[in-house]
Amino acid sequence: MAGLFEKFGEVAKTAADKTSDAIELARLNSKVAKEEQKIKTLKEEIGDHFLELFKAGALEETFLAEKARAVEECEKEKASYEEMMKGIKTKI
Repeated sequence: MAGLFEKFGEVAKTAADKTSDAIELARLNSKVAKEEQKIKTLKEEIGDHFLELFKAGALEETFLAEKARAVEECEKEKASYEEMMKGIKTKI
């Protein structure tokens, strides 16, 4: 009988661990989606700004460099979250 309760405890722990992993994956997926949205917005801002400067006959290098760095930072964050997700997915 004690073995049955032990087995039940193991099954419950495994289920809890898998639930925890699924929650973590959902959280990381949400963060990846947010970083993708930031990247999209930054690229749109770069494009809009560049077009306005082009129309005006002037280019502001610092703005473009700042936005490009921000895009790179978002891409690094996104890659970091995706790496975390790979680790969790291999456990499930």
